[in-house]
Amino acid sequence: MDELTADISQGPRARPKGVIVVAAFGFAGTGLALLTGAMLLWPGTRFDWLWRLNESAHAGFVTLGRGAAILLFGVGAATFAAARGLMLGRRWGWRLAVAIFAVNVAGDLVRFAMGDWLKGAAGLLIGGAFLLYLLRSHVKCYFAG
Repeated sequence: MDELTADISQGPRARPKGVIVVAAFGFAGTGLALLTGAMLLWPGTRFDWLWRLNESAHAGFVTLGRGAAILLFGVGAATFAAARGLMLGRRWGWRLAVAIFAVNVAGDLVRFAMGDWLKGAAGLLIGGAFLLYLLRSHVKCYFAG
């Protein structure tokens, strides 16, 4: 039996279940980034009450001006692409997701080191867990095919 026939006889690759969780997190992040960007571009809507959940983030974004909204739309596009790529089993989706989580973990490490221990630790635990999961051998093998 040649290599091609052996691959066909084994059927489709089984997507690791955790990939769905990571992708769902990415899609949720997409929604939050796009909503936040829209709230910055068009203030005074009925969604402004959401800023009370993180007033310091609002203050920081406002000082950046419209650039913050553009940045958030870029983040939303990147997280959407990564989540979609993960769901489609694409290697580029896995690479993009790993890069996004690595940047996120680095940011949370800085946040932790600067004294924001609770948010930094929470981010390190969540982002680190996703990153470590994506780097597990069976997950990498799924995306290598």
